[in-house]
Amino acid sequence: MKSNTPYATILAGGQPLLRAGVASILTQAGHSVAAQLDTVADVAQFLTDNPLVDMVILDDTTTDLNTQNTFRYLTELYPQIHFMLLADPDKADLMRMALQAGVHGVAPKSAAPEGFLGVVELIMQGESVFPSRVLQNRRLSDADEGPQRLTPREEEIVTCLARGFSNKEIARSLDVAEGTVKVHIKAILKKLALANRTQVAIYAYDKGMV
Repeated sequence: MKSNTPYATILAGGQPLLRAGVASILTQAGHSVAAQLDTVADVAQFLTDNPLVDMVILDDTTTDLNTQNTFRYLTELYPQIHFMLLADPDKADLMRMALQAGVHGVAPKSAAPEGFLGVVELIMQGESVFPSRVLQNRRLSDADEGPQRLTPREEEIVTCLARGFSNKEIARSLDVAEGTVKVHIKAILKKLALANRTQVAIYAYDKGMV
């Protein structure tokens, strides 16, 4: 997935191997990685010295990134920069703190590269991208969540979306018309109360559907 607009990013926290993988995904998509840092203090210092950064991607293990005040410190000090959290899907409380403090979105570490890049693009377009259970501000039980309310065909399409398939690829995979796929996606968004296909993909990873 090659981005139409290149973004200058910095990466903070995370194991070196994971961070290198994220950096590789970003550069292959045409973005630049200006720095790879370890702590919130490092991020603040770098942004002070280098204000022309578009996005900061914070791993959930970044040193000192464990309170709402820390998130708010970054978002209020650098309001022109987009902040994204890269987190394990089970860290709903941390995601909720990020949301409440003005972080622009979250990508699960279980996401496919295409899904991750989709979150980057949506955030840079001004959208807020969070799993539905975080937006609803509560933990949903399995009985309350979408898979029980989706039809088998809709579940198949959700899985395809999580794998980064286009509408044309979904139609070919399921042997249906592309127009039918669009209708199904519209129904899925409505049932799950989600705004776009990237949020559907995040939902699928949250629920272990892929």
